[in-house]
Amino acid sequence: MNPSESLELVDSQAYASPAYQRPDSKLWLFCIKLSEHLFPKKGELIVGINSIMRNLDDIADGDREPPKGFTAISYLQKKREFCQNPDNPEDDVDRYIRHCSDCAQGLGFDIQEELDDFFTYFMFDATRLNTGQVFSKVDLDQAYNACSRGTINGLIKVFGLAPDKFDVLAKMGKAVRIYYTLRDFEIDMAKGFVNIPLEEMEQYQIDQKDLSDRHSPGIRQWFQAQATLGMDWLKQHHEEVKKGNVPFLVQMIVPLMYERSARPYFEAVLADKK
Repeated sequence: MNPSESLELVDSQAYASPAYQRPDSKLWLFCIKLSEHLFPKKGELIVGINSIMRNLDDIADGDREPPKGFTAISYLQKKREFCQNPDNPEDDVDRYIRHCSDCAQGLGFDIQEELDDFFTYFMFDATRLNTGQVFSKVDLDQAYNACSRGTINGLIKVFGLAPDKFDVLAKMGKAVRIYYTLRDFEIDMAKGFVNIPLEEMEQYQIDQKDLSDRHSPGIRQWFQAQATLGMDWLKQHHEEVKKGNVPFLVQMIVPLMYERSARPYFEAVLADKK
């Protein structure tokens, strides 16, 4: 198999992910693919990192089995070590990682720190898969903030934005995280992922037995509170846009990729229709 075929195989596996079979993922995926046509070199890197991380995330959350001879944790750890020292690739994912590292270097920056942030998130999910374990807000935030940090800092580097744009973009990132958490609540619970922090379990008087009932009183109250918080983060993002703090390209892309799905979902929850 030539190098190009190796990369295409990883792409095709990523595009077949269950995460991309949801109706609200179609436009998001279209924008990812479109980036390669609008910004050939930068888009090639975006597509590559997206495909690699999608495949690894599927292994972390149980949507794909790891290669023979590995557990999810051992495979992810091996890929993490390769990202830190991308020599002697052993599989198509390694080859794609090295290709993306070379692409980034060609664009004038390094992505090792951002890739490692993603692995912090992957390893957290892999260790709690099928456990039903409840974690503190600090533990959950540490994992999800790492994922957000890797995504936002990566985009800042790719598009040459000022580092101080992180806090501005993070507002939308927080809204999107809430949207994904609510949207995927039942799917995640079936995998043993409890994304309600221990402190909020106590605040809304949610028992372990309530977690299997999306419409139990405590869960409904928590959903409403989270949707309210999500709407507030969207509002704060738009305030930054009005101040001129959000680059024009981001103003165009974010509504298509994220807000177009998140806002109506929050509104439906608050209207008690979800």
